[in-house]
Amino acid sequence: MGQELNRVTAQDILEKIKRLEPQQIAEVIDFIDFLVRKSLKGPTLMQLLCETAGARVGVEEVRRRLAKIPGNMSETVRDLRDERGCGPWMPYNWQ
Repeated sequence: MGQELNRVTAQDILEKIKRLEPQQIAEVIDFIDFLVRKSLKGPTLMQLLCETAGARVGVEEVRRRLAKIPGNMSETVRDLRDERGCGPWMPYNWQ
């Protein structure tokens, strides 16, 4: 059944191609070449990344790793505020 379908399909394609202009035949050949290249390509980038990536990292692991970074943001904000001469209750441009 599959081979019979292939023969009919191939014959139908040949009959249709015979009715095309040379430029249209060239376009059909280019398209067929494109389909062949597309089917021969290796896995997509996403597939490669999924295959080569290690275990997923959870939120707790990220927090644990970030905890090793010295200092903290609130300390930096207080220091910058003090440099500007603003207290925690004063807006940035108040003077």
